[in-house]
Amino acid sequence: MCGLVPTERFSNAPSDHRTFRHALKWAYVATLGQRGIVLLVTFVLAAILGPEDFGTVAMAIAYIIFIEMFVAQGMGAAIIQRKDLSREHLDSVFWLVVAASIVLCGVSVLVSPWWAAVNHLPELGSVIAFLSLSVPIKGLSVVQEALLQRKMDFRNLALLRGAALIIGGAVGVTMALRGFGVWALVGQQLVGSALATAVMWKVSDWRPRLFFSWRRARELFGFSGGMFASQLGVYTASQSDAILMGLFFGPVAVGLYRLATRLMEAVLEVGTRSIQSVALPHFSSLQDDSEGLRKAFLACIRLSATITIPAMTLLALASDELMLLLGDKWAPAAGVLKIVVFMGMAKALTLFTGPMLLAKGRAGTVAILVWVLAIGTTGMIMAVAATMGSAAVENQVLAVAITRTSIFIVLYGIVSLVITSCLCRISLPQLLGVVGSGATAATMIPAMADDCAHITVLQRSPTYFIPGRNRNDLAETLRELDVDEAWIHEIVRRKILRDQALFTTRAFEEPEKVKAELLAGVRAYLGPDFDMETHFTPTYRPWRQRIAFVPDGDLFRGITSGKAS
Repeated sequence: MCGLVPTERFSNAPSDHRTFRHALKWAYVATLGQRGIVLLVTFVLAAILGPEDFGTVAMAIAYIIFIEMFVAQGMGAAIIQRKDLSREHLDSVFWLVVAASIVLCGVSVLVSPWWAAVNHLPELGSVIAFLSLSVPIKGLSVVQEALLQRKMDFRNLALLRGAALIIGGAVGVTMALRGFGVWALVGQQLVGSALATAVMWKVSDWRPRLFFSWRRARELFGFSGGMFASQLGVYTASQSDAILMGLFFGPVAVGLYRLATRLMEAVLEVGTRSIQSVALPHFSSLQDDSEGLRKAFLACIRLSATITIPAMTLLALASDELMLLLGDKWAPAAGVLKIVVFMGMAKALTLFTGPMLLAKGRAGTVAILVWVLAIGTTGMIMAVAATMGSAAVENQVLAVAITRTSIFIVLYGIVSLVITSCLCRISLPQLLGVVGSGATAATMIPAMADDCAHITVLQRSPTYFIPGRNRNDLAETLRELDVDEAWIHEIVRRKILRDQALFTTRAFEEPEKVKAELLAGVRAYLGPDFDMETHFTPTYRPWRQRIAFVPDGDLFRGITSGKAS
């Protein structure tokens, strides 16, 4: 121990809904800004450079990410999760991480020539040596970033990361235009990392002191050790494809594959990263409130799926056009993108299992879960790499995409659902949403609502509804008069057709009046305070689309009861 200092506590008080919403808003601002900048820079650099340069840097980054994991060792998540955090914990973690980052930077530089030789790519060694400078840069920001996330100060995180990405991207594009090739991507990474760390020190009010305690560091190792094991598993599952493709197929295949997965991940992060970054501190504040944690978990999944699944569908439909914008050399990446979007959809539903388990202090369970995925992914990709070595590059990248997507959905998706069901008492129907027309919603929601905790309805646009009794007064009157059923059927059918014709004529002649009547009928069930404008006011006039009938208003009862939204 270096010096005696008074203990200062950093509490982890429960966050209220206002704090959560504020943090979530700024987390979305951060993600949208960052992903927008990254996508713009990626497209410009891809058009200027090519798959080989992208693949070389992707192989180097996979190597650097592995080194950086040993720097943080899961300490950032441990700082966020710990209830009773002292100043001594922070000082001890900071100096431990800084020392490890300096040592590992040297190790990385020394090992880089060997790794380049293994990959039969001499240029890779010098790229890794320069990118290794990002390791100590990252080490300087681990504690500051964790504290900002713990306080859910995502406004400052949004601003500083956005500024770093803009300047780093500008450096990369400028270098690419000046003919620096692969070094443009290296410059982009280093400048962005250095600026992010510098600005983080500027906005953080915490500064390290000359104090270190092994006892304080060990108090965080219990959680961080499990977290580090899970991070190592995540790395193996997410980076083994780039590593093995580099070894067996070369940088061109890696570049094509990585561009497609980067686009998928960018869309996924817009829908999930903001919520996920807020989820761990918010879940941690609810770790002693099982019902509150369960509701928060369900809310995160519903919001994530509502945003991500339609976006992934659009990305798949636009994949060919996107790659044409970059040139013929990127055309094989379109097929990869069409496949990996399904993995993105599955991730949108499973990414919150980890934060939920971490909030409950089950980092070891997270490690087991991700290692199941890592081993399955690595084994299958090795089999593909061993059998596809002489195939065309477009077939190689498609085979890897199909393999990784299938393994993720089958292994990680199913296991995550089982764990979620056991720990939070959430069944599969409780995670359901309905995607479809207004008629689909009016039919399915009432039938499912009693068996689900909540159902989310996702429509392209709102629909006009007509609520009414689930019976026909004319038919009942005719039955009381002992009229034959065949006659009743024909009479009622003709009356319904006549009523529909009259309604259609009115909709043409008085569209605004008919629209007001339809909305008033729905508002009578939902109440004056319901947001009709957003959820039940179509942009088209009533006669342009079919109108859905709601028997006895059962759809609206599901909404007012909180079962559907």
